[in-house]
Formats: sequence, structure tokens, C-alpha cells
Amino acid sequence: IYPVKTAKEALEVIAAGADSVGIVPVVAGMDALGSESAEQTIFDILDAIKGKAARVVIALSNAPEEVFETAVKFKPDIFHISGTEFRADKAFAARLRAAVPGMKIMHAVQVIDFSSVDEALSLQEVADILILDTGSDPKVGIGASGRTHDWNVSKKIVEVSKLPVILAGGLGPDNVYEAVRKVHPWGVDSMTHTHKYLPDGSYVKDLDKVRRFCSEARQAEIDDETSSDR
Repeated sequence: IYPVKTAKEALEVIAAGADSVGIVPVVAGMDALGSESAEQTIFDILDAIKGKAARVVIALSNAPEEVFETAVKFKPDIFHISGTEFRADKAFAARLRAAVPGMKIMHAVQVIDFSSVDEALSLQEVADILILDTGSDPKVGIGASGRTHDWNVSKKIVEVSKLPVILAGGLGPDNVYEAVRKVHPWGVDSMTHTHKYLPDGSYVKDLDKVRRFCSEARQAEIDDETSSDR
């Protein structure tokens, strides 16, 4: 579940059923990355949820050194690379792993059409996890569009990938069940469709939607396994 802005919200999201919690450095604390208050907010979140859920930090930059510095600064359990143009290679991944031992690399794949299968395959020796998402905006990286994509492409990637694959892109409590049954991903991700928008235009996580999202996803997994057994 992306993104949490405070330690309190992160713990509430976990209580609602999330087993991975995403932090966007440029959003956390409603401040700019680099300011002391924003960075302290991120460290507070990471400390509060350690051992309770997988801690995910995303890098939206296309500058390799900025991506590297973000990983080294925060040392999350999972580091999400999601710039619109930057693609990590094996040398960069090795450097990251040496700098932050035990950290997993999750690499975004923008799903456009079946050519995206080739991109996913090209990352097999780089990442530990793939996340399939929709949309590409230089300001927000791959994702955060609130739109779904062609799940047939995602299903194909799941079938051919040797890595765990997370499905993202326009998922919420109303469609995650169908998505899991169609694509059979290792995990699912929600951002936009589990928001609660406030009068000033900002947002927090809607805990009821998060709860329903997690419940629907897990029920789909159970039903999927039951169908397979038959």
C-alpha cells in the first residue's frame, strides 16, 4: 500500500491488512526530499514498522546517483526503482547490494503492450522483484496514474518471469479480486484507489478501502488455489 506519510498512518495501514508499506520520499511529511523534517518523518516510519511489514522506499529519479543515494540513506527492506527513463543494469544492482546488504531491488516495468514482456525479461538478472504498472509521467515516475492496463500482458509476464511479480496500476477494492484471478501475480499494489481526499486537495489512506483491498486480494488468492486444486 502506497504511500504512507506518518508512522501512525503506517501502523494503521498494517492493522488494516497490508504486509508491505510504501514510502514516497517526496510525499512523506508533505515536504521536499532533502529537508530535515521530511527525512526524519521517513526514518520515523521505517523505525515504527520494522519487523511488522516490509518497508518499501521508492526512487522516482532518473539520475543514477540520486537513486543510489536514496537507497543508501534509508536502507529499506525493498527498494523500488521507478524512474521514467532510468533502468538499472547488473553493475548498478551489484553496487546497491554491496552498499545495503539484504535489501531487495524491486524494478518497475511500464506495461504498454506485449513489447513490455521483453523489458521484463531484460530485468531478470537485475531485480529481485518486478512491479508492473501503468502510465509514465516524468514528475511521478512509472505509475501513480490510477489507470489499469492490459492484464493479458501482465499475465504473460507472470508466466515467463522467474522473479516474483507484483501487479499495480489502477487497483482498488472493487477490481483487485478480478485482477488476481486473471493475472495470478505474487502480490498486488494500490495507491490512488485507496486514497481518501481531503477538502484542501491532499489525501490520506482510506483505511476502510485498504481493509477491503487486502481482504479481496487474499480471498482471490484462496479461491485461485482452490480452483487449481480441483
